[in-house]
Amino acid sequence: HVAAEGVQTEVSAPGSSSGVDTPPGGGAAGAPTTPSEPVASPATESGPTQTRWDRRSMGERRRPSTAEQAVPWLIGIVLALAGIVIVLVALIFTAENGLLGEPSPSPSTRTSGLVPIISPGASRPVTGSASPRATEASSPSAAPSTPTYGALEMLYLSRATASAPIYLYRRDFSVDEEPETLARADQGIEQYAWAPDGRRGVAIISGRAVALQEDTAARPLIEGVSEVAFGNDSRTVYAARVARDGANDAAQVVAIDWQSGEQEIIGSVTFPHPEVAAESALEEAQFIDDGGLVRLYPTIDGRILLWVLGAPATYAIDPETAEVTETTGLPLLSSPDDLFRITLSESAAGGTLILTDADGNQRASTLAPGLVSHMRWAPNGSEVAFTLGTQGANGGIVQNLYVWDLVDGKAPTMITSNGASFGAEWRGAAVRWVHEPAS
Repeated sequence: HVAAEGVQTEVSAPGSSSGVDTPPGGGAAGAPTTPSEPVASPATESGPTQTRWDRRSMGERRRPSTAEQAVPWLIGIVLALAGIVIVLVALIFTAENGLLGEPSPSPSTRTSGLVPIISPGASRPVTGSASPRATEASSPSAAPSTPTYGALEMLYLSRATASAPIYLYRRDFSVDEEPETLARADQGIEQYAWAPDGRRGVAIISGRAVALQEDTAARPLIEGVSEVAFGNDSRTVYAARVARDGANDAAQVVAIDWQSGEQEIIGSVTFPHPEVAAESALEEAQFIDDGGLVRLYPTIDGRILLWVLGAPATYAIDPETAEVTETTGLPLLSSPDDLFRITLSESAAGGTLILTDADGNQRASTLAPGLVSHMRWAPNGSEVAFTLGTQGANGGIVQNLYVWDLVDGKAPTMITSNGASFGAEWRGAAVRWVHEPAS
């Protein structure tokens, strides 16, 4: 150490160590050397510093061999190749779907409490061929981020016993697996809706609508509602609220941004309070499965239909202008490509599902021996799921889920057998309604 005007400086004498190995020639260990003259170092108070080669005192300087000169270049090439390998490995393990472009299914887990779990399968794309005669196949041009679901993957409501609360489940009925609980509450799930993209949903519990999403705690959206429905996108939820106002009922339709929770009333109507008559238990079960007293139908033309049992009209609401128009009748369920419709005809023998084209021509039909409710098209347009209700041997109500395959022409197939499953929605399918006012 040498002190100069109060500043302490550390200087390394030739041959000493200063934390870096210094080979002859002044370079750091591993650095390439050349036969050129060494760079001069300034003199210090610790002694003179060699500035040039002195043959008399140091002898002839040996030139490095060709092999010695090649070593640094070989080391550089090896390091560069190692860097490329590291970058490729990092891309594979950090990219959303790796370099192969194939989505990886998330592992399934069980839930307790109101915590939704979603476990995508890998055999059915969200969107596919919409023709009733088309077979199921994944689209090779689908974006890697597009989620895929099982061939018969659905959400549905069910209960363990007649007095048990209703929970929301998910299951792919094309494989041998147990259903997964998406949402549960001690009060039970009153009603639910699922977004067309299959990623998010809303459930009503004791009049409160809560948002549901994978690995995320349920969060409240709005209070005092009896019906929810997604629009033609997966961002906006519509909720219906009906309250008694003297001799009248006041109904509101609220548009809710699913992500932010922002709300806007897009339509309000008032009508005389309707008197509702009771029906048989089996008919009540069918009626509730179809939507209950208050229903919302987002139609393919962008309007929202509000239907209330006993109200003097059906109310068509324009979400953009908040204009409310009185109309009549309920909408028809359209196929994903809007080329076909499913209608229902009831008789003492049961419910007949009728497939028609857009012009009303009948193309196929099937009889289900019971009360049919909650019909829904599969995303590929080749199947229709529905609930079939029958009277149980002990006087109770039996409801199970069925699928009608429009391709094989066979009778509908029962896919649940516990007698308490209903309200199925295909995961990753938009529910498309066509409204044609009754004449």
